[in-house]
Amino acid sequence: MLDDITRVIAQSEVREGVIWLLMNVPGLPPILQSVHIVAVAVLIGTVGLTHLRILRLAIWDQSPSTLMHRYQPWLGWTLGVAFLSGIAFVIARPARYFLNPVAGWKLGFFLVAIFLTVILFRRERKHPGAWRETLWATRGLSLISTLAWVGVIFAGRWIAYVDYLYWDE
Repeated sequence: MLDDITRVIAQSEVREGVIWLLMNVPGLPPILQSVHIVAVAVLIGTVGLTHLRILRLAIWDQSPSTLMHRYQPWLGWTLGVAFLSGIAFVIARPARYFLNPVAGWKLGFFLVAIFLTVILFRRERKHPGAWRETLWATRGLSLISTLAWVGVIFAGRWIAYVDYLYWDE
């Protein structure tokens, strides 16, 4: 299935247009990469601070509820910006992302991280202060989500270096 998706994207006119843009607009690749990295940093920074507060490792003077309400808009915006800034590279080199096991790890970590984060944020929006009632469960979800976000960071950097991980001589 991933081979089919890769083939469809590789043969599309959209890919040709994206490659043309990446090759002909001065500075576009590093600008897009920088925007992507900054978006991921903001996303992980805001979500990470919330999780660290729930785990009682940071920002003791604010409640997790306050942080979740403050950072919820950032969650949506930075997800959108990260997706839009990264999609050009996926379209330009689909095999690098769809056939790369490290990209699969990043996607897996990301899905776990965002799923757990969205659960915590939605629960807080519907039932403010609910994290207190299920403190240990909330901390467990925050810990797992934090570890998954760390996995996203590492896998994201290692996508380009997959040859070093799966090196056969």
